[in-house]
Amino acid sequence: MVLEAHKEGKTIHELGDQFDLHPQLIMNWKRHFMEHSSEVFDKGHSSDSQDKDNLIDRRSAQIGQLKVECDFLKKI
Repeated sequence: MVLEAHKEGKTIHELGDQFDLHPQLIMNWKRHFMEHSSEVFDKGHSSDSQDKDNLIDRRSAQIGQLKVECDFLKKI
């Protein structure tokens, strides 16, 4: 909703009619988003990076364990 309001393809009143919301509520959301958008995107970026690093670490450990098990089974 906020991104639609920011695009300015439709007026706030048109968006209010479309989504059955009061235009002032949409303006409040838009203003709040514009004031705090950097916080949202900064947190999301670092979190995504940490999640990817954790996933890579878990997968590397799993690959190592499977390699050890495979080598062990080859000796049997």
